[in-house]
Amino acid sequence: MYISLLLDTEDLIAPEADDVAMWCADILHEERAPATFCVVGENARLLKSRKRSDVIASLTRHDIGLHSDQHSVHPTIMEYLRDKGWDDGIAEVVRRESPGLASIREVFGKSPSTFAGPGATWGPQIHAAMRQLGIPSVMYALTAIPGGRNIHRFAGTRSYPRRDFTDMNDGSYRNPVEWRTNFDINLKALKAFQDAGYHWAGVFMGHPTHILHENFWDFDNLAYGKTVPRAQWVPPKRISDADLKVALANFRTTARTLRNLPGIEIKAIAEMNAIYDRASTAPVDRSGQESVWERIHGDLAKISEWPILEKQFDFSKIAATTRGQLHTLETESLVAG
Repeated sequence: MYISLLLDTEDLIAPEADDVAMWCADILHEERAPATFCVVGENARLLKSRKRSDVIASLTRHDIGLHSDQHSVHPTIMEYLRDKGWDDGIAEVVRRESPGLASIREVFGKSPSTFAGPGATWGPQIHAAMRQLGIPSVMYALTAIPGGRNIHRFAGTRSYPRRDFTDMNDGSYRNPVEWRTNFDINLKALKAFQDAGYHWAGVFMGHPTHILHENFWDFDNLAYGKTVPRAQWVPPKRISDADLKVALANFRTTARTLRNLPGIEIKAIAEMNAIYDRASTAPVDRSGQESVWERIHGDLAKISEWPILEKQFDFSKIAATTRGQLHTLETESLVAG
C-alpha cells in the first residue's frame, strides 16, 4: 500500500514557525520519508520577504502543494462560494487562488502537485478551477465514490478523499504518553486499510505551527468570522524548548516507523499523481451517485461548523451545487502491470 505524508504550512503570524517547518522537512529528508508540504500562498510570500532561503531550500527537497492563498482570512473558501453557482464559482476560485499558485511557482520553482483546502473548507467548484489552473489534484476532498474510500475524479480532477487519512494529532508530539497512544491508533488504522486492500492512504503529519504552539495561529484572530485587523493579530503561545525537543524527537520516530512498515511505500502526492495517471477511469452510475450523497452531505454539515467559518454558516447552496455535479464522479483503478 502506498501512503503519502502531508503537512500544512500556514502560519501568517509567527516567524519562528518557519524554523519548525524547516526542521520537519529536514527530519523527513534524513529519514528518507518524502512528504508533501501544502503551503499557503501568503506564507510563501512571507518566506521570500523574510529572506528565508534556508527554509525554502529544505521544503523544496519535498513535494509542494497549495494550501489556498490566504487560509483563514475572511472570506474563506466556503464563505466566498456560498452564493455562487457552478460557472461563477469556478471563476471566483480561479480569481482568488491564482495569486497563491503564482507565489508557489515563484518561491519554490515548481508547480504544486495538489490543492489542499484549509481548515476543511471546501467547495465543488475547486475541482474544476484546479483543472483550469493546471493543478492536477485536490486534497482533503469531500467527494466520494461507492464501495469505500478511494482516489477518484470529480469534475475531471483527481481527488484524494478527506476520509482516507489518519491524523497524527500534531499537538500530541510534545506529550510522550498521548503521542504513543495516538500513534498506535494510527498504526492500527493503516493496518486496517492494508487488510481491506486499499492501494493508498494519507497520513496527516501535522502543522509545523501547532507542533511549536499550544494553539493555532488563527483561532484568536479569525475564528468563527472574526475580522481582527492584521496589525492587531495576537501570536499563538509557544511551547517550551524542552517540549519542542520532545515533539521533534517523536516526529522523527513517527517518520522512521512509517518508513519501515512492512508492505508500505511512502510516495509524495506528485508521485501518486504520476502513478494514477496510468489508471483506468469509469463513470459512476446514477445509483452510485445517490449512494454516496448522504455521506458527502453529512461531511459538508460537519465542516460547516468548523472555526474557519462564520457561526451558523449556511452551506445549502454549496450542497445543492455539489449534488448537481455528482454526474462527473469517476472511479480510478490501477491496471495490473
